[in-house]
Amino acid sequence: MLQQYAQWQWIDDEDLPHDYPAEANAMIEAAYIRFQEDMIKKTGGEVGGAESPTPPSAGAGAGAGAGAGAGAGAGAGAVGRRQHDTQVSSVVLSLRPHRVVLLQRMCEVEVATGRRTKVVRNVHMEYVCVGSL
Repeated sequence: MLQQYAQWQWIDDEDLPHDYPAEANAMIEAAYIRFQEDMIKKTGGEVGGAESPTPPSAGAGAGAGAGAGAGAGAGAGAVGRRQHDTQVSSVVLSLRPHRVVLLQRMCEVEVATGRRTKVVRNVHMEYVCVGSL
């Protein structure tokens, strides 16, 4: 059962999905939204008429569960930004082991080994029955 609007999951070798924990999920989702906004801007579209939010700071305690291994947390956050560039292309899930979600490729990479794991975004939508209003 999805706990929020969008649930990010990593897919194991047997094609079974595993949820990212809430903190990691929130980091990935925030970076993904900024990534999508950047893609729209590059194609000449507008996003809400305002500048992108300020760059995210490094978060602590974002344990990324079984998909990210032990030691996930300290220093986790979105990366890929330059001082005047709003582009976000990846999210650091953990530093030990160093694991990164690449938004453009929709995969998680263990940097030391180069191993890639597919990630997916599942969107939870609720519908209100018009007759019940």
